[in-house]
Amino acid sequence: MLLEESGQNIAAIVTVFKRVCKILGIEQLWQEIEAIEGTIKAGTIDELYLLIRKSVERAMYRFLSSTELIDTDTEINFYIEGIEKLSKEMDDFISAQNRQQSAENIERLKKQQVPESLAKNIIILDTLYLCLDVIGLNQQTQQPLEDCAQIFFELFDTFDLLWLRDQINQLPTTTVWESLAKSTSREEFKRVSCQLTLTVLSNQGQTPQSKMAECFNLRNEQINRYKKLLAMVKSDSAIELEKVTVLLKELDKIAE
Repeated sequence: MLLEESGQNIAAIVTVFKRVCKILGIEQLWQEIEAIEGTIKAGTIDELYLLIRKSVERAMYRFLSSTELIDTDTEINFYIEGIEKLSKEMDDFISAQNRQQSAENIERLKKQQVPESLAKNIIILDTLYLCLDVIGLNQQTQQPLEDCAQIFFELFDTFDLLWLRDQINQLPTTTVWESLAKSTSREEFKRVSCQLTLTVLSNQGQTPQSKMAECFNLRNEQINRYKKLLAMVKSDSAIELEKVTVLLKELDKIAE
């Protein structure tokens, strides 16, 4: 799947896999899972590995679809330090709804006898891999990491981007063309979500909140249009590429 969608060769995919695992601390999670194998149901163990795999693949795609392939130890360490910092402050950035959803997923795994710390570290990966974009924005703009994170995740909440991300991930890949279309949508989603953050950061406000307010006041009409279209799309039973494309185009207008 990654081979087709990313357009990269096997060597590049293997290299990025190793680096992503190092950045996200995946080897430690694998070791903790191995330590409880045989003490809980095999189906639960399989689920833990699958949850990790999904997040690793998403993080890999983030690098494989860009020119930024983290070639040096210095770059890798920069991301490791950023991930460590943001993981401790994640609850300060994500919405109450996402915190509640994560708490429910952690509790569900705990009921299956998964240690609480392991459950938490695996569930948080679904949001933590997005912090790779936050760290990239921090590096690009030299704005404080916390400001980049606050604005990035508030935009995700305002425009329901986690929902849109999940719809893109559910697009079919039966044919080569469908795989390429899904890949293009993922790339556009990443570009637009980062550009939205850059647009807000470029405003003159002294705090993330004032920057957000200034940006929204200037784009109130476009934002209202996007939210109306989003409500229409959500009211339908199935997501389609055409709807995703329209929503991404509207977000791009807001980001201008």
